[in-house]
Amino acid sequence: MFSPGEVIHFWSDEAGKRKYHLCISLNGHFLFLNSPKQRTYPGDYVVACSEFPFLPVTSTGDSVVCCSIVLRKSDVDLRRLRARSLGTVSVKLLQRLVEFIEHSNVLSEEEKEAVLDGLGGWI
Repeated sequence: MFSPGEVIHFWSDEAGKRKYHLCISLNGHFLFLNSPKQRTYPGDYVVACSEFPFLPVTSTGDSVVCCSIVLRKSDVDLRRLRARSLGTVSVKLLQRLVEFIEHSNVLSEEEKEAVLDGLGGWI
């Protein structure tokens, strides 16, 4: 339903509210996009808000791609959640994200493989 690199807005049961998500595969894998918090985590990939020109700018000017959990949503789930695409990030951002994830020890090997397989053909 959505392509890798698209930023999708939909209700997240995991977060209990509508969230922005980065699509990372044609198989419905997504990463959360967050506003920066005072505490950072090893799975946080911090990028400038300018990488997401279609999203509201945060007070710090940065956004966080949360690389600690990979969400899986089916096309049926996405329709039910009224998911909509807001825009697509650059290939360069996806390349940097892959490099970050390759060197991260936060995701399980299975989750890491889902991300790398999903983005591998797009960058």
